[in-house]
Amino acid sequence: MAALAAGGIGLLAAARPAVAVGAFAAAVAVAAAVLFPKAIVHVLVVAVFAEAITVGGVAVGRLVAPLALIATATVVFARGVRIPRARATVMSVGAYSVLALASLGWTVSVRGTLYALGSLAIALVTAATFAVIVRSRRDLEGVLWTVTAASLVLGLWWVFAYAKGIDRFETQAGDPNFMAAFQVVALPLVLALAAATPSPLRRALLFGAIAVIAGSVISTLSRGGLLTLATATVLVAMVPARALFRSRTQKLMFFLAAGFGVIMLLSIAWGPLTDRFEAGLQRSHLAGSRGDLWLAAIHGFQEHPVGGVGYGAFKATSFELLSETPGVDLAAHATSRLMPGEYVHNAYLGSLAELGPLGLALFLAIVLAAGRSLMRTARRAKEEGDAFVRRVANGLLVALASFLVASLLLSSETSRPLWMIVGLSLALPVMLAEQLTARPEEASPEHLPAGSH
Repeated sequence: MAALAAGGIGLLAAARPAVAVGAFAAAVAVAAAVLFPKAIVHVLVVAVFAEAITVGGVAVGRLVAPLALIATATVVFARGVRIPRARATVMSVGAYSVLALASLGWTVSVRGTLYALGSLAIALVTAATFAVIVRSRRDLEGVLWTVTAASLVLGLWWVFAYAKGIDRFETQAGDPNFMAAFQVVALPLVLALAAATPSPLRRALLFGAIAVIAGSVISTLSRGGLLTLATATVLVAMVPARALFRSRTQKLMFFLAAGFGVIMLLSIAWGPLTDRFEAGLQRSHLAGSRGDLWLAAIHGFQEHPVGGVGYGAFKATSFELLSETPGVDLAAHATSRLMPGEYVHNAYLGSLAELGPLGLALFLAIVLAAGRSLMRTARRAKEEGDAFVRRVANGLLVALASFLVASLLLSSETSRPLWMIVGLSLALPVMLAEQLTARPEEASPEHLPAGSH
């Protein structure tokens, strides 16, 4: 196969060298996905945080997804996969996917639905990859280190972009509101990693990363990001120290590090942030232009009360719905940047408008199933004395709850961090069960040496 691929690439190079280079890169990537599937998980994590980056006009997430699928299929065929207690999650995800696919039969925008189905397919591959490939403490720690590194780089990017005065929509690092939510999702995972790290130096570096990540949320000037960060902070404060930290002292260190990063950025971003909040309060709707989109989503649902306008179809018809909805400021949505269409900017209203009540119920069922699985895993890990799995499960719970708050202002139904959490919620119970099975059985009294009773 390697010889045939090399020959084909050689022939292609004679006609189209640039395409041959791409084919060579693809061949190497596919081989790596088959031979080193665990490495693809780390590439996928980077793609989650770097989803705004494009290669040849194609988002990096859409390039990595096929490799992740190949790596997942390789693991499944090589050793088989058993995921216990996953019935609720799998059934909810399956029903949601079937409904989204079926909406092709009634969608008002076939093109919009097909694009959204592609995003959903990538989201499903993301969840499956984490659920299937992450199988040991070492795998999980590696994922957390990659999350930390990717989030730190993204945070530094945003901080430096803000310091240079670059407009938040021109940083080339993605949508600022989504990026802020991604950073908040990373925070409790970095906490869990810090608690599992025995090296004082590494812990100090991780707390430094926490300061940068928390501060970068401020640098996005995202009001929703600030709300999400506040939610995560309150949840971490409410969680018992041992659930996420080694001690109360480490919990205090987190608040000092995060507070330092936030205060440093607030000291230079207070003015622009205040202006954004004042601008929102001066509008007729507290949520500003998002409020208009929410009203349009409700109007679209009222026109299609059973199955909605079709999965992913709201954006294509958003301007038409806005023009038909009374009480909206249509001029605010008539700019060239927004004319191609806007998302609902609310995952719950978006699900309702695009897939009807059943679609909203299934989306919530997926989230609730993941949350229930994480709670059950944290409780079982506590009973078994596995502090690492317990902290990661609790960290994922905080991340999930925070992302659900962010989803009040974001169309996040297929957002990769959400589906990464869903996948890890399936992987952790398997990891815990395999670790318990691998433990050597305690010696029974009859097998103890003489005189040791």
